[in-house]
Amino acid sequence: MDIAYLKKTVEPSENPGLDITDPRLVDIATLAQNGDYMAAALAVEGTFEEGIYDVRLLGFFLYGLSGVRLGFCLY
Repeated sequence: MDIAYLKKTVEPSENPGLDITDPRLVDIATLAQNGDYMAAALAVEGTFEEGIYDVRLLGFFLYGLSGVRLGFCLY
């Protein structure tokens, strides 16, 4: 996982995040709810790669990133 996404300047856009019914949002939340934090964080990184920076996903990404950086096994 790449911390550079946290340093990037994000420009406002017409559609700044995922729609509440977007299956990616549901999938990421389900992964985290099931304790698969690393998979959730990697899925969030995928949305970042698409240029979608949804603040609701940031917590999932940070939790997974902290596990990687600190050497924790989050799953």
